[in-house]
Amino acid sequence: MKTKLMRRTSNRRRKGQALVESALTLTVIMMMLVGAFDLGQVFFVHQSLVERARFTARYASTNYSDTTAVTNYFLYGTAQQQPGITTGFLNVNSSMVAVTRYDANTNNDRMEVKVHDYPYTFIMPYLAGVYTGKPIVATAPTESRDGW
Repeated sequence: MKTKLMRRTSNRRRKGQALVESALTLTVIMMMLVGAFDLGQVFFVHQSLVERARFTARYASTNYSDTTAVTNYFLYGTAQQQPGITTGFLNVNSSMVAVTRYDANTNNDRMEVKVHDYPYTFIMPYLAGVYTGKPIVATAPTESRDGW
């Protein structure tokens, strides 16, 4: 037969055990939640930059005037630089965007837009910091201006 003292000690141990288990479980769940958030951010930033690079390559292939106008189109959505704005789309600046024209005035004439060194910010413990992504390259054939 258990005495009152033995029951009280047993209840305290159970409460302490539940507290420790809850703390460990909550820590793991929060780490998974923050990790999922970071992973979602990586996918969002990458896909957004790929889409913007494709649109910019298409714009450059039909409206090519100079590389600065094409770079501005990538950064601001217009060929003109916006006054007072130092960074463009998703904190990308003009040094991270390269516009190149290959085989000008031939049948293989094409425009290439390359985005490199764009930032990812992680908040997950042990990974927290700013990292750079792999280069994104989009290419589009240029439109014929003389109707061939």
